[in-house]
Amino acid sequence: MASTPPPRDKWRHGVPPSSPTNFRVEGPAPGDLPPLPPPPLWHYTTFDALEGITRTGNLWASKIQFLNDEQEFRHAWDVIIEAVRRRLGATCSEGDGRTMRAILACARDVSKCVVCLSESRDQLSQWRGYGHGAPAVAIAFDRELLADAAASLDHGWKLERCLYSQAEKHAAVAPIADAIVREWPGQEVHDEARFNAVQRAVVKVWNEYMHIAPVLKHDGFREEAEVRLVSMPFPNDGSIWRFRRRDNLAVPYVEFPLAKTGVRNMAIQGVIVGPHPHQESLMSAVQHLLSVRIKPPYWSTTSSIPYR
Repeated sequence: MASTPPPRDKWRHGVPPSSPTNFRVEGPAPGDLPPLPPPPLWHYTTFDALEGITRTGNLWASKIQFLNDEQEFRHAWDVIIEAVRRRLGATCSEGDGRTMRAILACARDVSKCVVCLSESRDQLSQWRGYGHGAPAVAIAFDRELLADAAASLDHGWKLERCLYSQAEKHAAVAPIADAIVREWPGQEVHDEARFNAVQRAVVKVWNEYMHIAPVLKHDGFREEAEVRLVSMPFPNDGSIWRFRRRDNLAVPYVEFPLAKTGVRNMAIQGVIVGPHPHQESLMSAVQHLLSVRIKPPYWSTTSSIPYR
């Protein structure tokens, strides 16, 4: 005779099937259990950057035009222009498209800053992209604490997930495209008057465009599963801006404070040490650094990807 299967709560709590079927779980019912915390966000970087982050309590938020992706804003305006032309059809000419592109291209001079993070843990392409030949680590950050830190700062910092699929991107820009279409000039408007009318239509949604542009990415980068800390534009104030060298480039950045001065809890949950010929030695240094710089609990481990 077949035995009676254990109740669902037994499976949930790892109770062996052979235990009595009248087993009851003490405490709250499964539906009352608190939700699991969100998975961490990963910041792939160098050991030197980890040392700087834990010493100062700051992340470096780079001016968006100086990131690895050299066409940060170009892809966003392509998506928006395509969405507008879909709605207008023949009433949006090639010349209108060039006008929109020229106006949106002004975003290249705007000082928005971002910190790049990822939802992907221990990913080979990230190790290759962010190590730059130096000892690399992936810092696990608590996303809720990062979002709280962003909300406490000026300049409109937000934690935003990047969008890769065409469906996601077109849904995100739909309100912007609809607003432009509502202001679009009629076919009887020509030459300079038409240029000025198209310009007014685009400028009217400038703030919305600046908000969405940093998170629209080409589908080819989907593997990165990127999440970004994104600011609103910063002024060209000499007291705010810092500069660092990356390879053969100079990169402007601002500091994003992870915690108040003197507080050791910097939202860091742990660190993965990347592939490296001396991985165990690097791991030992990371463990020592964490023990003297941040408040427990935290963890450290090594990448499962072999070095070659």
